[in-house]
Formats: sequence, C-alpha cells, structure tokens
Amino acid sequence: MKETTTIARLHFSQPLCRRIRSSIVMGVENLESRPGQARWIVTDGKSNYAMTLDDLCLSLTRDWTGAQDSVLATKSPGPHMTSPFHEAAAADALPPIVLLVEDDCDTLEIYSSYFESAGLWVATATNPTEGRAHARELQPNLVVTDIGFGGEPTGVDLVRAIKHDVQTAHIPVMVLSGTAVEDLPPDTRREADLVLLKPVMPDVLLTRGQALITASSTLRARSNAALERAYSLLDENLAARQRGREFVEKLGKRTRACPKCGSALEWLERGTISGVEYDYYRWCLKGCGLYCYDRRAGDWIKLAG
Repeated sequence: MKETTTIARLHFSQPLCRRIRSSIVMGVENLESRPGQARWIVTDGKSNYAMTLDDLCLSLTRDWTGAQDSVLATKSPGPHMTSPFHEAAAADALPPIVLLVEDDCDTLEIYSSYFESAGLWVATATNPTEGRAHARELQPNLVVTDIGFGGEPTGVDLVRAIKHDVQTAHIPVMVLSGTAVEDLPPDTRREADLVLLKPVMPDVLLTRGQALITASSTLRARSNAALERAYSLLDENLAARQRGREFVEKLGKRTRACPKCGSALEWLERGTISGVEYDYYRWCLKGCGLYCYDRRAGDWIKLAG
C-alpha cells in the first residue's frame, strides 16, 4: 500500500453537496459525482475508476478496518479513531453519518472536525432547504441544526419537515438554540430529540450526539426485532387461518350417507348454480343412483339411477 495523503475536503456535487474528510491513495487527483447517475469517478492521472456510492463507502471502510486491497485508503487508525463508533463502523461496514445544518462557516468547520476526528462521517448544509434534501437522500444517523438562518425557512421548519416525513421521522434531531428553550415553539420542543443552548462546546456536542446515535440505534434494533416478531406472528396466524379454512372445507366436503341405503358416498366436487352450492357424489356402490346434495336446503337431489 502506497503512502497515503489527506484531502481536507471532498465536495460532493449538487444536489448532494455532501462533504466528508478522508484520506485517499497518493496519486488520486480527483473524486467527483455525476449528478443523477449515483456513480463516482476516481481519477489518478492515467485512468478513471467508476464506482457506485456503496462501493466507494465500502472501499473507505475496508481501510478503516485494516484491509489493504482497496483503491481508496485512509490513514492507519490512530488514537482519535478508537471511539465506539469506529468499532461499530467495523462491525456494521459503514460509519454513522451526521448532518450538520449551520449557516456560520466557522462553526460548521469546528463541529465537522470534531465529529470527523471521532470516526463519524459528516455531511453539511448551510440552510434548512438543503438540510431537508440531504436528510431524505443520505438518511443520516443524526441531524444537528441551528434555529436562526436569517430568513425563511428556519430550523423550526426543518425540525417539523424531518419529523413529519415518513422517510426521515426516525432520524434523531439535535437543535442548537440561541434563545431560551422556553421561547421555542411547543411543537419544536416536543419533536426535537434534544435542545442545547448556544454556545455549545464541541466536546459537549460530540458527547451528546454520540448518545443520541447510540440510543437511536438501540431503539431501531429493538423496533426491527419487534417488527420481525410481528411478521413471524402474522405468518403463524395466516398459516393457522389457512389450516382452519382447510379444516372447515373438509368438514363441508365430508362423506355423506346414501339417502336410500345409508352406505357412504364418495364426494366428487362442489358446484354453484344460481348462487346455490351443490356437493356432487359418485354413484352409490350399491347401485342406488347418482346424487347431489343441496347445501342451502340441506336435502338430496337424485340425478340418475
């Protein structure tokens, strides 16, 4: 494996506008996305490598977990990468993604660096409209948003949009507010998973963010287990209902006695005429005749013999 170098920022092209910090193999000159194609082009000066976003993420993650055979690589894990989230990334194949929505570039830079140093991937947006689009497309593990953006929409609108969208309602949202919590709209206080008063120190933001991600992951695992159990019970219920229907059907097609001699008649088929069901039987073995049974009237009809 060649010596690696760090690219401070990789800007994902529109509409993603997602930024991550990563280390890649020496010699790679460019990494870009093709809008609408969901494919990434890696250029090393001699040739291009086209890969999907999943392949790109997997390549990065393999190097985090010690593999040495991918096109893209990161630095050897240092002390700053020993967080439980780095260990979780090795187990789950992909690190958690944090979406930061903040219009102050300096604040965005500080918070991004802190989260990235803990082994998390960071996506950024500078306004609530971008933030909502990124949340839907990236499905991050955590959204951290400011409240005031100097115009419309605001962080309040973003929280409402995320929590009222079935595709993003499960994502935990941390709100950073410059005003007292009591001054926030009641709906925002209720829908946000956590509200912190600004200024918020980066270490506090990271710690509380990690706690939200862990709690969300645990809850999601429990929800998935409960959902799997519910599906299992549903399958069992459907199977039981099917057995019940088959049993009832067998009862409805039970062997009947010949109305003349009393010997058993062999059921042949069931037919419907003008909404009335009839069970048809084979000839009586004793030669009494050919019968069908009127299920509505509960009486026999002799067809032949």
